[in-house]
Amino acid sequence: LTLFFRLRLRALARGIRAQMAERMRERERIARELHDTLLQSVQALILRLHLVAEELPARGAPRRAIEDALDRAEEMLAEGRDRVRDLRAPTGDADALDQRLLEIARKQGFAAEVKVSAASEGQPRQLDPIVFSEVASVANEALFNIWKHAGARAVSIQIVWRAQALVVRFRDDGVGISPDILRSGEREGHFGLPSMRERAHRIGGELSITPGPGSGTDVTLIVPASIAYARGGDDD
Repeated sequence: LTLFFRLRLRALARGIRAQMAERMRERERIARELHDTLLQSVQALILRLHLVAEELPARGAPRRAIEDALDRAEEMLAEGRDRVRDLRAPTGDADALDQRLLEIARKQGFAAEVKVSAASEGQPRQLDPIVFSEVASVANEALFNIWKHAGARAVSIQIVWRAQALVVRFRDDGVGISPDILRSGEREGHFGLPSMRERAHRIGGELSITPGPGSGTDVTLIVPASIAYARGGDDD
């Protein structure tokens, strides 16, 4: 029975890995299309507007309006490049995961008095690129929810590299989550929590949302090693 169970788990892991590889190829195709069409067209438009602005009086209202629009367009172009970068396969480096999650936390705009920390346990491993990307997406939603709803004074990110699984936990000391939301699994009219669970499911993982110890909320993502680690950590 144990042998059958292990063989079944390996077959499931292979199936999920095949699906993730296909998704990665599709993401890279979309990234190429966006770069070669939309982003290059926007960049060309920005250059043309710069030329138009140069022909206008330096202190006139029309030039200021165009320059303001150009500033916004360049911000949008930079954001578009970030999205294309995210679509392409990330490195999956263990050190990069810590850095990526802290970068996501910084971008949420927590107040200066909110302490945001990250810790890692165990031997870091190379991650499958799709797993890396989905963990980052779950982190973005979890940290956004903390920023928007928790009123926390401290936020911690914990990465645990186990032989059997990758565990990523987000913990805050805020007001906690409503029991009604815990029971239903979502906030009415919002799709963030279901989206997090769907992302976890797509990589063969499990997502749990529970009250934190004392106060706040724990969001925990667990992904089996056979899927999370680039070389199949379950063989150790």
